[in-house]
This record gives sequence, C-alpha cells and structure tokens, in this order.
Amino acid sequence: MFNASRLKSDGYLTYSGVTEDNYQLKLQRPIGRDTTLTLFSTYNKDPQLRSRQGGVTLGQVAQFGKNYALKQ
Repeated sequence: MFNASRLKSDGYLTYSGVTEDNYQLKLQRPIGRDTTLTLFSTYNKDPQLRSRQGGVTLGQVAQFGKNYALKQ
C-alpha cells in the first residue's frame, strides 16, 4: 500500500500559508506458512510559521484588518 497526500492553504492570517506533505508505505510478505513480515513507514512534513513578535496591536488591526499578522 502507498498513500500520499498534500494540504495547501493560504491561511486566514497574512503570512500564515501552509503546505503539508504526508506519505505512508506498507509492505507485507509471507515468510512462512503462519508468519507474515510487515514493514510500515510514514513521513510527515508540516512546518508551522509563527510570528516571533507576539501579535499585533489594536491600532494595526484597525489599520490593516482583523486577519493582519506580522512577518516571521
């Protein structure tokens, strides 16, 4: 079995877009009459970008809108 998926979004806040990649692989092989060897692997890449500046001021929200966020 092989499964791959991608999630991509611009995000609600400015500078908050995200791209996530996920992969799964499962292999099964009989190695005897009553025994099956199973190998399973998964890989997930989901970086999160968050502002280090702690948020925006009420003045910035009034000027730029409620979805305004500071750069990284």
